[in-house]
Amino acid sequence: MTGVLPLAPDYDTVGLITGTARDLCDLDAILSGEAEEPESRPQIWLDQYATARATFEVSDTVRNAVEAACGQGFATAHRPRSLLADAMELIAAQGWPGGADAAELYHDLIQSEAFALVDPLVAARLQRAARLSPDAMAKVRSSAAHLRRLWPAPDVIIALPTLPFGAPLAEPLLSDPEAYARTNQQALSLIMPASLLDLPAVTLPVGQTAAGQWIGLQLVGAPDCDRALLMAARKLEHSLDLKGHCP
Repeated sequence: MTGVLPLAPDYDTVGLITGTARDLCDLDAILSGEAEEPESRPQIWLDQYATARATFEVSDTVRNAVEAACGQGFATAHRPRSLLADAMELIAAQGWPGGADAAELYHDLIQSEAFALVDPLVAARLQRAARLSPDAMAKVRSSAAHLRRLWPAPDVIIALPTLPFGAPLAEPLLSDPEAYARTNQQALSLIMPASLLDLPAVTLPVGQTAAGQWIGLQLVGAPDCDRALLMAARKLEHSLDLKGHCP
């Protein structure tokens, strides 16, 4: 994180973007110093609750990818919901503590005249976050710590869409702050749970919408099992020949 402008220190992390999962594994090995390849046969559980929150086009593509993984030797299962769904509902009901972190970190800026120079869409998000209840955020953090301890097993990987829809056009949203805020919240809804629970996650492109927007399969691994998750992503990419989907 050296040299990275902080936003929400409890949740900030540097993500890696590569052309293939194999490249991701190699880069992670260089940065982390962990090049081992854990011996495991991961189970992939599709969270049906979370998947149902996506458009039919996205959810159908993600389901097909998980079913294809089953045909390639992965142990797969469809589950009505997972603890990621619980985390999703927790955030929806109480708010995002990362936002509260950001509002606290930049409190002086928010109160200053210089705040007028901040991008209006970003400024609006910081102002909304500043109104979050400290008691509610404490409840979210406590509940998140409890949920994290309930992860079913080290070899379980939970699958769900990365985004609930294809990437929207920016122009209509930039001219409508309310629509931007609503769409931004929806876009983040399926990736916030893993972040809240401090779990490793990776996304693989598994198809496109009719309009040509990429659809991501999100795989979330057990606590502190980053390397095993990356190995599973590499194996899945190879078995499903997902390299051909990369732009």
